[in-house]
Amino acid sequence: MNAETSQTVTMTADDGTPIQVRIPDADTIADLLARETYLGFPIADLEATFDRIKDPADWRNPIGAEIPGDATKIVAAAIDFYTATKMRIVGGPIPGTGKILIYAKGYRAGPAGP
Repeated sequence: MNAETSQTVTMTADDGTPIQVRIPDADTIADLLARETYLGFPIADLEATFDRIKDPADWRNPIGAEIPGDATKIVAAAIDFYTATKMRIVGGPIPGTGKILIYAKGYRAGPAGP
């Protein structure tokens, strides 16, 4: 991170000591996220996967979805990352498509939710 891609702000520690903190810009944050991984998957891929399976009304709701059979690992990682709950396979594979049915409690019903 360099000065051109960040801004510097001064914060105060609990003891009153001023601390200079550099905050990266959006492009730098996006680049960092592209390199960060969870369970071997890039965070950006987990976000895209979760966006496809979450409840569009509220991401914290339970998740029920039909997914490709070869996507179980990334879907399970995305659900774990965003909801702190585990994915369960509840049906399938569906003949002719190979898709499976999955369910997860969702963030609100999991250990991280209210």
